[in-house]
Amino acid sequence: MNTNGYATNAIKMKDSASMMYFRLILMVGPAGSGKTSALQEVSARTSAPLVNVNLELSRRMLDLTERKRALLREFEEYRESKQKRLKIFRLEAVRAGFKKAWQERGYATIAAVARKIPENVLQEDPSSSCGMTRR
Repeated sequence: MNTNGYATNAIKMKDSASMMYFRLILMVGPAGSGKTSALQEVSARTSAPLVNVNLELSRRMLDLTERKRALLREFEEYRESKQKRLKIFRLEAVRAGFKKAWQERGYATIAAVARKIPENVLQEDPSSSCGMTRR
């Protein structure tokens, strides 16, 4: 595959984009048409930074989704636990679970899990904007 033509056109676009406010170039084409190879060539020829947004964003979104799912599974374990007080828990999982429950109006779930967590932990959580306290 000859990406020289793509690269030459991309360099021209890069030069004209340098006068624009955002200075971005969007390259669109079918899979396998040489977009990434052309941009790698442009980066090598011009020392311009290369960020493959599609690959990078896909990677971050998959990581976030996987991480969030793990946190929510952990929160579900806390919710289902028969323990009156959780001795070991991850505050990040509690936050993720509370956020999801709040969005779904699952206030009973929030209250049930909050009763299992030491009150001082809920009060001292700096990321808590709701100022939760039990009465």
